[in-house]
Amino acid sequence: MIKYSDSLPNKPTEWLWDPPHLPGIDEQSRHRFPNETNVKYVCAKLFNGGMHQNCMASVILEHYIAYYDFDYVVELGSAYGALSTYIANMAGASERFIFETYDCFRDGHWSNKPMGGIGHWFDKVSTLSPLINSFNKDVFSDEVKQHIINTSKNRKTLILCDGGDKVKEFALYSPILKEGDCLMVHDWGVEINQSDIDANNSHNLRLDTTFEPYFTTFETLWRPFIK
Repeated sequence: MIKYSDSLPNKPTEWLWDPPHLPGIDEQSRHRFPNETNVKYVCAKLFNGGMHQNCMASVILEHYIAYYDFDYVVELGSAYGALSTYIANMAGASERFIFETYDCFRDGHWSNKPMGGIGHWFDKVSTLSPLINSFNKDVFSDEVKQHIINTSKNRKTLILCDGGDKVKEFALYSPILKEGDCLMVHDWGVEINQSDIDANNSHNLRLDTTFEPYFTTFETLWRPFIK
């Protein structure tokens, strides 16, 4: 039998547990936990890591990825790594698509265990499958853009805009999409709005009316577009 040590050597000495609310949607929900029953106010966690999504977002996103059967999924903005790890497990287990996540501020979030960062677990999962990769790189760089263009060229692609400048992300990456490709923006109505889409949509992405009602009804703050 395994004999465990008396201590957990990698357990953070400090730990921030925050009630499952979504700042920016309803700050008062933190005071209503655990009596809050409206799912739009409940922030999802994965493996005790912070996801910064309401509890229905990842569920609908998983159906979205499966429905369109993408070959290549790109996340712009890894944050604490929980949503990244969720999608990575889907990619590795199904072996149906490549998954890449990008962030250039990983020191503050990705590896910050006391704050709920689980990037270290993503890194372990990525060793199990060549389909899973993370990059500490600027998504606005020519290097990253060209890599995504090259990788998406013959693959049905989904780009998730969830970094620090979603308006700029949409403007930069919407032109590279092919017919049948999709792009989603997070924090809809908070950090990006329809006027931003209209100003940058020279390549005629349209609202994905198949899944928009699901993302909107459960107030996930995701807005899906399709080429």
